[in-house]
Amino acid sequence: MTTKNTKKKKKDDFDFKKAVERLEEINRWFQEEDIDLDEGLEKLKEGKKLIGKCQKRLNEAENEFIDVKKELEDISDNDDIDFDSLEDGELFDYEE
Repeated sequence: MTTKNTKKKKKDDFDFKKAVERLEEINRWFQEEDIDLDEGLEKLKEGKKLIGKCQKRLNEAENEFIDVKKELEDISDNDDIDFDSLEDGELFDYEE
């Protein structure tokens, strides 16, 4: 049985930034002149796995963004605020 806390913990276990950094390391390794074929295959497999995890996390983040945007739109429907027509900073009257 999967609980909400278990899902959150699994998502938190994956460090997107570290995964991207590792992919960059793998990419740099492949830029070297003298590479080992077997080591290269292992790095390729690792990179493929990391890319899949990154894509999954990006999809999750996109879905979260869509959910938050929908919630904001629901609020704006109730408060007559059109978030799509607001300029940067207009909602809170701040200047950058």
